[in-house]
This record gives sequence, structure tokens and C-alpha cells, in this order.
Amino acid sequence: MNGILEMHKRTDIQFETLNDPSSKNIDDLDKFDAVYIGGGNTWSLMKEFEESGFSKVLVQYHNSGHPVYGGSAGAIILGAKINTHDDKNEVSWSENNGLNLFNNYSIACHFKNEEEERFRNWAAENNLSIICLFEETGLIINNTEIECVGTKPFILYTPQGEKFVKEPGEILSLL
Repeated sequence: MNGILEMHKRTDIQFETLNDPSSKNIDDLDKFDAVYIGGGNTWSLMKEFEESGFSKVLVQYHNSGHPVYGGSAGAIILGAKINTHDDKNEVSWSENNGLNLFNNYSIACHFKNEEEERFRNWAAENNLSIICLFEETGLIINNTEIECVGTKPFILYTPQGEKFVKEPGEILSLL
């Protein structure tokens, strides 16, 4: 959290915090170079984005070539499914779909090696590949590829039970 607070003190970057996503449309977002979505409860965040109509605006923004960055729950909702974390569904959100910005890949954050079996099973049960991110791992995604960034690799589990490790700097094709 301190890193985010320190960034807000910078004078070379302009930030705007969005508290009411229903008030924004694509023209509003086009004024920004990027969108950052923070963490929290995945179910609550997805419900708010869907009910406010912001999901459609954000997908349109991303599809027009703008970067979207998600941290924790903010990253999870960008994937195909949002049931990849242990968050309690305290808002009784009945949908399990994310924004699917990654060509039918789902995202799991805060990954630990001892969770391998859990996510290998998740991929098989959901018939989707899942990208598992360690605390020090990030992704840069464009329309055709995902690049691993940070200090640790990401782990990819496929529905067929395969495991792939992508080190920082390595690319995964989305084609």
C-alpha cells in the first residue's frame, strides 16, 4: 500500500480515483493512458463492475489498445473466471465469469507452490487454463501474447493437466 501512496506524491504522473464506475463511459476513459484496478473482494468487485455497466466500458477501453493493470482481485476479474481465489462471496454474486481479456485464460494471485494440485484440478474442472501468479510476478498482455514480468515466474496449468513455467522476460502466445 505504501508504494501506491508514494506514487500519488509524484508530479510526473496524474491519478484520478474512481469511486462511482457508473459515471464513466469510454470517452472519459480515453483521456487516460492506463487504468489500474486494485484488490479487495473479487466477488464484490465483479458485481460492482457488472451492475454499474463499467465492465463493458473497461473491455472497450482494453480492446482499443489501452493498458489495464489489475492487482489481486483487480487481476482476477480480468480473466475468464473469477472463482480462482478463496474470497468469500459475501455479496451473493451468482455469476462466475470475469471480463475474459486474456483469450479464455483465468488468473490466480498470491500463488504458493503448495497449491499446485488445487490449481491443476481447477483447470481440469473448469476446462480452462489458469495462470498462477506469485507475489512478485506480473503480466504484460497484448492482443496476441503474455509476457512474464517481475522477479518470479508464472505457472500455467492446462485442462489436460500440463504445467508450464514462464520465467520473467518469457512470452506465452495467446494464439
